[in-house]
Amino acid sequence: MKVSVIQMNMRSLESKANFDRAEALVRRAVGENGPDVVVLPETWNTGFMPAGDLAASCDENAKAVRARFSPLARELNVNIVAGSVSNLRNGKIYNTACVFDRAGACIAEYDKTHPFTPMGEHEVYTPGDHLVTFTLDGVRCGLLICYEVRFPELWRTLALRGAEVVFLPAQWTAARQYHWETLTAVRAIENQLFVVSCNACGERDGTLYGGFSRILDPLGAVLAQGGGEEEIVTADLDLSSIAPLRKAVPVFHDRRPELYRL
Repeated sequence: MKVSVIQMNMRSLESKANFDRAEALVRRAVGENGPDVVVLPETWNTGFMPAGDLAASCDENAKAVRARFSPLARELNVNIVAGSVSNLRNGKIYNTACVFDRAGACIAEYDKTHPFTPMGEHEVYTPGDHLVTFTLDGVRCGLLICYEVRFPELWRTLALRGAEVVFLPAQWTAARQYHWETLTAVRAIENQLFVVSCNACGERDGTLYGGFSRILDPLGAVLAQGGGEEEIVTADLDLSSIAPLRKAVPVFHDRRPELYRL
């Protein structure tokens, strides 16, 4: 599986411009790299926690994402993990990720379950109530969003549900880059799976987002990595490496879940 992550610099609350930019970058990624999967970052339609009227710039029921990326996935014959968008549904704002297969079907939709309380996300966004796994080209995948890299329970749950690749759209700040590097590697190592992280970049509303998108193998080795500017980062995932690793280091077999209960 070949993946391209789009380390995007978006504009706060300029939804139309951001949609146009995201589509252009997806087309560029496919044209230049021929990936099986293209990934966008977190809340790329509005920026993260922008100053101003967020509700007015939200997608509504993910209609705009579906209208733009379903036909695009079908046209380009590519799977699209469309990052996440600020999404207005039933009067509440959610941080929602949609996944489209090569036929343009929306095969998964995920509302971020753990808002980033240090920046007040929980005061604006409503958390989701369930996790998702899905299959792309025969590969079982999972999806989490940004802050959720700090919650190992989420990752182990996805791994136990069969995920071999976990996608992580993000708006991670440059100030916490060391945490970003460490936690993405740890999640890959402890769950023996591929981590495909797609971070935003650029400064918005006084916060600098770090870029440094990373694609890691199940040993935590970096297959590809971005810098601090807008770019496309691509790597091939050798899925055949997972089974021998899990046999050699039988983390899942050696679990004792009866001890892990509170």
